[in-house]
Amino acid sequence: MSGDINPNWSRIVYILNENSFLLDSVDFWGRNDADMLEVGNGNLTLEENRSHFALWAAMKSPLIIGTALDQLSTDLVGVLKNKYLLAFNQDDVFGSPSMPYKLGANPNWTWNSTSPAEYWSGASQNGTLVLAFNPLEAGVEKQIVWSEVS
Repeated sequence: MSGDINPNWSRIVYILNENSFLLDSVDFWGRNDADMLEVGNGNLTLEENRSHFALWAAMKSPLIIGTALDQLSTDLVGVLKNKYLLAFNQDDVFGSPSMPYKLGANPNWTWNSTSPAEYWSGASQNGTLVLAFNPLEAGVEKQIVWSEVS
């Protein structure tokens, strides 16, 4: 759905942003391939690896692992084995991905290559998956307003 990925946080965020505008046609019979997972590659922090995997799983992108599994830390293996995100990605009842329900820092449905959607939700057999994403390099407080979740 985009150009090639690499283990650079800004590239991962760019692809996430681009794909967030292309999810309307994703369902069981069509998936947007956001490219392979860069978990464990480059100099991504643990938090960046977690966010990368969580959002690729939530967008129901094919989860193609692009690293040497025998060289991953226990923490990164744990990221790839997150049973809740894997269950959402592979749900056999709900085919639609998690979608942004509000952008956060930007006015809704406006493009910003460095600041993609921050609030995501999607239906699954196990209930509603809700994600809050912080694309910044510093910690920030996020609040989920349940009445906004779609």
